[in-house]
Amino acid sequence: MLEKGVPDHMPLVDQFHFNVFEIDDLEKARHALYMFKDLFGLSRFDEDSLIRFALTVRKNYRRVPYHNWTHGFSVANTMYAIIKHYGDVFREKEALALYIGCLIVRSR
Repeated sequence: MLEKGVPDHMPLVDQFHFNVFEIDDLEKARHALYMFKDLFGLSRFDEDSLIRFALTVRKNYRRVPYHNWTHGFSVANTMYAIIKHYGDVFREKEALALYIGCLIVRSR
């Protein structure tokens, strides 16, 4: 599924009511990549490296009831929505650190 690269459009992902439980784990990785691309572009980042990064983060989450991949994705999705709606609050490096930090919040 990720061999097609980073998606160009993901509807509703920037909404605070986006339901992370309606998509499977691989689709969450696609959404995470889209959100990254939407916020920061790909001009300074290698797309294949980003794909490997997202899949590695997903793989390294423990299969536990709470601090799992769905939780990390949900936190990153919320930060994405905050940055999208209130982006003028953060500098670019701050936004990058916040988004990545949220995505990997509880991975190994």
